Amino acid sequence: MIYFINIIKNTTHIILVAVLLLIPFNDSFASDMSVRLKGRILLQIESHGEAWYINPDNEKRYYLGRPEDAFQVMRDLGLGISNKDFNTFNDKIPSRLLGKILIKVEDSGKAYYVNQADLKMYYLGRPADAFQIMRKLGLGITNNNLSKILKYDQISTTKNNITTPTSSPVPIPVPKTSASVITSPPSSMVGINTHAEVFGTGADPNIITLGPKLGSHPDWPTYPAKHSNEVELKHGTPILAPIDMMFVGFQNNNAKYGIGADGQKYTPMNDLMLVFESASPDWPDMLIKTYHLYSSPLLPGHYQNPNCGESETPGKNVQTKGHLAFGFGDGITVEKGNISACEPLLGYKVKRGELIGYAGSVGSHTFASFGFKVQDTSINPTVKEGNPYLHWVQPSSFFYWKCYNPNASFPSGVLAYPFECDGYQLPVEQRDVNFKYK
Repeated sequence: MIYFINIIKNTTHIILVAVLLLIPFNDSFASDMSVRLKGRILLQIESHGEAWYINPDNEKRYYLGRPEDAFQVMRDLGLGISNKDFNTFNDKIPSRLLGKILIKVEDSGKAYYVNQADLKMYYLGRPADAFQIMRKLGLGITNNNLSKILKYDQISTTKNNITTPTSSPVPIPVPKTSASVITSPPSSMVGINTHAEVFGTGADPNIITLGPKLGSHPDWPTYPAKHSNEVELKHGTPILAPIDMMFVGFQNNNAKYGIGADGQKYTPMNDLMLVFESASPDWPDMLIKTYHLYSSPLLPGHYQNPNCGESETPGKNVQTKGHLAFGFGDGITVEKGNISACEPLLGYKVKRGELIGYAGSVGSHTFASFGFKVQDTSINPTVKEGNPYLHWVQPSSFFYWKCYNPNASFPSGVLAYPFECDGYQLPVEQRDVNFKYK
């Protein structure tokens, strides 16, 4: 305890240390610990003072290790911000930025940590400087309490702009109680799979490594490594969450025109991509990817800020941040573009049936694409980077689907159709493509 009082001199911090050390955590108290401590730097006082950062976007803890490791983690998890936005704070930092690391993208990438305790920004400077600041601002925690916060596997390498964990993920089987084509159907098929007509072109059978290789239209041509099923919808149709899930990554590829997989030019090219991590015990660790969206309420700056919309030229001014899933793997991507202009609500949790975006257009084709990487105990032989136990599946034939409404009962494993159906409609304001979450 003497060791920590020497480090943490602020009285408020000492009180908080005492609280963390002395109060026993019951299960309900522990469940929201990561929420209450997100953005904080924690020090293991019962070990050797190891430092951890609780990422406010995914509420997981990251080991800071040596000064060089800590500096790199902080920069990898940082939020890009323009000089103009940075200079508007005037010592009044928005609450949404507390606990985050800000990267001044227009000023040599200078990094600042926004400390929640005193509402001040601390310049991280060189690795050694950043390491000392983080330890100075650290909050003491016992080993037992720290273990209740989910750990993110530490990053070791970066390849193709994707970071991959050093340790292998633990394989988790598809729960036997979750309805799917590889387990068992729901006990009742009433209201199940009633809108198969909305599913368009499926995934490339060669990339499917769990469940049926073919989707609802096996004779429709696809393209190599395509890992999604198109959902045929009108432009601007609200897109709903198929299960409870958390927003973990995005890439804004929207452009005035683009070149499709067939080599043809299409105007416009709506290709906003969102990635989510399952928050449902029915599908543990599953990744959900949707793209070819026009916009999303999870990006409050999208089409509201002129620096976050669509580019004049495809591939230019792309914005990318967070955990992405791609044909042959998944991982945390290297941040690109003016992220602060998009204001991504990474870490935002949506429940089944809630709004996540709006269907987009590729030329005259209007739709949204959905891909699902399902966790299983078998190895995915196609994975080159990331979790080898995640498998792309054919959404239309792997899952069972049902229309969402607030009173509907969903059997375990059954997904909600990602659109309004059977009379259910979102509130009027959410049907506007300019609607944003706050």
